[in-house]
Amino acid sequence: SSEVDEMLNHSIGPASFERDVRWQRQVENHFRINLERMRLIAVESGATLVAVTPVSNLRDCAPFKGDFAEDLDTNIREQLIGDLASARQEYEQSNFEIALGLLDSILSQDRDNADVYFLHGRVLVELGLFEEAEKSFSRAVDLDICALRATTTIQNTIRESFDLPGVIVLEYDRRLSERVRSELGHACFVFESFLEHVNPTVEVHGDIPQSI
Repeated sequence: SSEVDEMLNHSIGPASFERDVRWQRQVENHFRINLERMRLIAVESGATLVAVTPVSNLRDCAPFKGDFAEDLDTNIREQLIGDLASARQEYEQSNFEIALGLLDSILSQDRDNADVYFLHGRVLVELGLFEEAEKSFSRAVDLDICALRATTTIQNTIRESFDLPGVIVLEYDRRLSERVRSELGHACFVFESFLEHVNPTVEVHGDIPQSI
């Protein structure tokens, strides 16, 4: 299929995840603590720590789970669900301006749904608005309720935690952005760089150790 169909979808997977901002912040904090543990282990052993900021497919991988805000009025929620379905239909029929209008209207009422931002990014790409599209795709990753791709917070945590002497940080997300932008004119990562949602192609895999 055109989208990832992971085995977990057929057992306990994305459908089982619910939005929990408090839990998400705890995960991010635990991640930060583990990075510090890694740094201390490296210091104590006399090793040089090399950290690589993760990067993922943006344009060709839909969020694993999106949803509207929990406190939305039921009638408004139903309306937005219908508007999103209409926007998808207009996108598939190449009516990109109409789809954009519908999506902008949805975003004016709710900004919590990763699926809306993903489709928004795809429409903007078709209209040649690549810079805005990159922001929408990034937002879709950050709002994915089942976040299997590294969020902006995770990427920035690596940068901030290892901004210290004796640690080498390869900001590969930014390096790949520059490379793809020079080749395609934008950094909306697609299957030219990734085999699926996070695993890069052989060529990109080879570029990582060369960059280090």
